[in-house]
Amino acid sequence: MALGSSTTTSTIITRSGSYFYGTGNAVGEDSVRTQPEFRQQGLLTAEFLTTSWTWTPNSTWVNDLRFGWNRYLRVVNVADYQTPAASYGMNTGITNPVLDGLPTIKVSGFSQLGGRLQFAEVLRSGE
Repeated sequence: MALGSSTTTSTIITRSGSYFYGTGNAVGEDSVRTQPEFRQQGLLTAEFLTTSWTWTPNSTWVNDLRFGWNRYLRVVNVADYQTPAASYGMNTGITNPVLDGLPTIKVSGFSQLGGRLQFAEVLRSGE
C-alpha cells in the first residue's frame, strides 16, 4: 500500500506500510530418530508490520521516518509429548504433563531414544 500526495509543486509526502501474518506446521528431523513418535513437531507463527513516512520538501532535502515490528513464535514438541512415560513401562516419577513422552535414553555407540534432551533443564531453570 502506498499513498502519495503533493501539497505544492515542490513538496511530496509519501506514506507506505505492510503487514504479514503466516502460520504453519513443521516436522523436524534434525538428528537420527528411530521411530516417528520421536520426531519434532513444530507450530510456527510469524508476523511483521512496517510503515514509513517520507517528506521531500525540495530536490536536495529528504526526511524519512521508518518503523518496523516483527514477531516469530516457534513451539516445538516431540510427537509423543502427551504420552506418559508410564505407558512405556517406565516409572520416572515425573508428574508434570509438560514433561510427558519417552525420556531421552543414551547408550554409547547407539542412536538415542526419546526426544526430551534438554527440555527438563530448561523448565527447571525457568527459561
